Parts: sequence; C-alpha cells; structure tokens
Amino acid sequence: MSGLPMNYTTSYRWSGEAELGTSGAEGRSDLPLAGPHVGDRYNPELFLVMAAESCLANSLFAVAGMSQLEIRGYSSEAEGELELEKGKGYRFKRITIHPVVTVEAGKEERAAKLLDKAHAICLVSRSLNCPVEMEPEILAG
Repeated sequence: MSGLPMNYTTSYRWSGEAELGTSGAEGRSDLPLAGPHVGDRYNPELFLVMAAESCLANSLFAVAGMSQLEIRGYSSEAEGELELEKGKGYRFKRITIHPVVTVEAGKEERAAKLLDKAHAICLVSRSLNCPVEMEPEILAG
C-alpha cells in the first residue's frame, strides 16, 4: 500500500433515545445503529463480524486476481462467539467464517491455497485479539 499511514474516519450521532443512533463516514450514507438487542438495526458486534467476513472475501479477490484465478462464485456466513470474562465483561471468543468458493474444475486445490493466503493477510483478522477461524468449502463449477 502506498500513502501510509492511511486513516479511516467515522462519526456517530446519538438520536437522544435509548441506544439508537447513526454512524457514517464522509461521502457515504449514514447507517442506523442500536445496541445488540434493540430493534432491527445493525450494531457494533455485527459490524465487527461483518468486517472480518468481508475482509476475507476482499483479500481473496485480491490474491486470486494477482494469481489469475477466476472466482466463479463466492458466498459466506460468519459467526462471532461471545464469552464473559470474569471481572472484565464480554469479549469475542472467536469469529468463524464459512466461505463457499466456486472455481473451475481442477482448480480447487489452488483456490484453497489462495484462500489460506487471503486469510493470513486479512487486515481486519490480523488486527483483532480473538482468533478468526475459517471453515471453507471449495466447489467446482
């Protein structure tokens, strides 16, 4: 990456009621936010899991592009498991990502290696203090 250090600036505005607010970044639409169990809004816990999940996907697309491997399909689900640390509060125990990657027949092993590389270089996963695990499925198609 050139132009280091890079900075990411966000904002949060409380609505004045309960745990409701909006979060955003310059040039982007604000997102309605809430606490983890308030209504149908997104919350910081979901954003953390989504950040790890989407970072893995973006990292795979980058390494696959550099390696000239065509990704024919990609989907994933991710789960963040919380634990209560005595005297400290809640924390993420682990995040598990279940990517399903479709590539040309005969390229599955190569795709698995590139997915491992993507997992190793993912900025978000490397920045967290909980393990980010991967349970992939590689399909030919």
